[in-house]
Parts: sequence; structure tokens; C-alpha cells
Amino acid sequence: MNKTLKWHKRFTEKKRIFYGLSPYQGYWFSWFKGVVWGIFIMWLIKL
Repeated sequence: MNKTLKWHKRFTEKKRIFYGLSPYQGYWFSWFKGVVWGIFIMWLIKL
């Protein structure tokens, strides 16, 4: 589990730097992505 967590932290940090996002921008992007996925799941359940 700890190995997976370390890998995930390194991976997300590399991607954040690759896309030129500040940590603050990354937090907002993650929040927005969560909202979009939540709406999508609600839409699927409603079908």
C-alpha cells in the first residue's frame, strides 16, 4: 500500500509539472473533475 501511495504522489507531481499547473490550480482542477464525475454518475443512476 505504501509503495502504491509513493508511486501515485510521484506520478501526479510529474503530471502537474508537465501541464504547468501550480498546486493551487491542481486542487481546483481536481475539485472540478470530481463535480463533473458526480454529475455524470447521478445522470447514469437517473436513467
